[in-house]
Amino acid sequence: MENELYLAYIASNAFLNNYYEKTGGEELAILLGAMATDVFATNLPADPAIWSEFEEIWSEKSEQQVFDLKAYSTMYTFLESWWLDTEEADAKEILKRLAFLENGLPAEHIWLAWLGVIKKITAKPIAVPNFNNYSVGITKQRDAND
Repeated sequence: MENELYLAYIASNAFLNNYYEKTGGEELAILLGAMATDVFATNLPADPAIWSEFEEIWSEKSEQQVFDLKAYSTMYTFLESWWLDTEEADAKEILKRLAFLENGLPAEHIWLAWLGVIKKITAKPIAVPNFNNYSVGITKQRDAND
């Protein structure tokens, strides 16, 4: 389970990096800095709160979904959550472009780009870092304070 979760996180990071290289956007650049896994020698995400939120969203998704769809859905829900209260036009535009259509998938070119990232990520072995004592449970803390 943790292996799939980490693969979904790495795929999301790679996909969003590719997206950023093509489109730019300050809000996305800030998020990618916090999501980065190449900052520390441990390959852990730079911001534990980012990982905790991604992990929580992943755990709420259906176990019946195939990996590709569950990972994309987790990424999209994570972006929605991250930018919930933003007024930034670039963040809203990214959500609009990556949104699910009536058929339950994003636009074809987005889905094909996502599948390309998944294929690349899963083609090589990835060492899953040790997450013991890493997650901060930021969402649970935020809910407790509300």
